[in-house]
Amino acid sequence: MGAKPTITRSLTSARVGLDANRRGRTRAGLVASARAARLRADGLELQLDQRFEWEHWFLDAPDCASIACNHKYCNDVRSSSKLEIAATQFEIQGLELDWVGVCSGEDLTWNDTSWVCQRFNDKIWKTVPVDDPRHGYLVNAYRVLLTRARQRMIIYVPQPSRDDRSRLPDDLA
Repeated sequence: MGAKPTITRSLTSARVGLDANRRGRTRAGLVASARAARLRADGLELQLDQRFEWEHWFLDAPDCASIACNHKYCNDVRSSSKLEIAATQFEIQGLELDWVGVCSGEDLTWNDTSWVCQRFNDKIWKTVPVDDPRHGYLVNAYRVLLTRARQRMIIYVPQPSRDDRSRLPDDLA
């Protein structure tokens, strides 16, 4: 991937950019850390039924109008190119898409000198110390997410409202 990624504060813009650049049979998809718990507030779903077969997310056609087709492997809203469901580092590891939207969260932020890892317990964020093994796991999760694009990447960084106490607007500045 030679081109620099695009960064946006609008998930809608990220989706439009990914869809507009997809050509022919190329694939697009959204990815996010499994610990980016508050992306749900932005309308991004990370968790699926555990019985979901992720190969369909990668391979199913996002749209098909062929009358001869039985549509078994197409027109599924869960397809990656529909840009509705994000795969986490666990589902995307070892696989690539042509166009990737990396959705950043409050679980890994930069404080001008180092990476800060945090975990959300459904009420508050707690910092994960650098010497905690979970810190390294989270940094590696983003390393996986940031290396999945074959052609280009759009990075979505939320612009959370200060009215939502479960968001960390200063950390995402």
